Amino acid sequence: MFKIDKDLSLINFSNTFLKKYGVKPFHKPIDFLFDIIKDKKKIVVLLCDGMGDYLLNIHKDVSSFLLEHKMLTITSTFPPTTVAATTALLSGKYPCETGYMAWSQPFDDFKVNADVFTGANSQTDEFVDKEIICKQLKPYISITTLINKTNNCEIASSVFQYPVDKSGPKTLDELLLKVQEKANRQEATFTYAYFTNPDHDSHDFGVDSIQVKNHIKNINDTVQQFAKNNPEFTIFVIADHGQINIEPIYLEDYPNFLSTLYYHPSFEVRSPNFKIKENKKEEFVKLFKKYFSNDFELYTRQEVIGNDLFGYAKYSNEALSFLGDYLAVSISNKAMFVSRDENHFIGHHGGGLDKEMIIDVLGFNL
Repeated sequence: MFKIDKDLSLINFSNTFLKKYGVKPFHKPIDFLFDIIKDKKKIVVLLCDGMGDYLLNIHKDVSSFLLEHKMLTITSTFPPTTVAATTALLSGKYPCETGYMAWSQPFDDFKVNADVFTGANSQTDEFVDKEIICKQLKPYISITTLINKTNNCEIASSVFQYPVDKSGPKTLDELLLKVQEKANRQEATFTYAYFTNPDHDSHDFGVDSIQVKNHIKNINDTVQQFAKNNPEFTIFVIADHGQINIEPIYLEDYPNFLSTLYYHPSFEVRSPNFKIKENKKEEFVKLFKKYFSNDFELYTRQEVIGNDLFGYAKYSNEALSFLGDYLAVSISNKAMFVSRDENHFIGHHGGGLDKEMIIDVLGFNL
């Protein structure tokens, strides 16, 4: 599998801004980037969900302005997915430190899986008791809070697109207008903005679809105009992860394998996290190798920790509580669903391919 780069990842990117604003970094900053931003007054970071290097190059006929401004190539987190990656960026810490590890995580001693950002039961869509989630997953302190606290003033702020922010802007134009307002509210500012596409439509229509191409063209053209209209802004456009088109595997077609599982797999369909029934581990491994070893690498809990899959830091108690007995990581285009009813995806991410992990830092008005 393709691993996190210890020196060039979203975590290093984030910690560079901590250093810029006088906050002691948690991890190594990127010196090249720090030299660029150290004297800048107004910095904007726009994250376009799922717009990894692979997608930009699939649609390079409409992303020329973006690609012309590629200044750095870095890696996402593992797994390359929004919960893990955006939290890493906004906290400056690895998933193994924060416990924000995947879209769906197991709570209450593996009795229920919940979607971390929504609080919904991953299997039923009903909301999980907040006390169950809060008991196991603690809030993190954002880099914007750390920057403001260190500087004793409101330098840093964030803008999230609807529906992440229920009252947030709905289009990229509206999002950047809000960014402009926040960035201009005083002489020195740091503004982070989050946009939901092309990830949303990549899931629904595939990475090579006309819908995704249209989103990337819109981002390309809108960012070009935004940078031109705001020459005093130093602008960085990044992604949290990439995405690929997938081919599903349905565990309901393998009832003997499914019978070894304690509960529904969690984490990601391209990196499922397994809790195994008592006295079934040997059978689980045997059947996994028989059915899935061409497409997935299998790691024990101890191997996950020992190989630093979720980051180069000590695992927090929160993170350890979410790890099952085994983790499988896709090294092909396969994704693992329990049933056909669960799959409504053409594109997905969260596995171990470079196409999912590699993201570009695009810089404007440097």
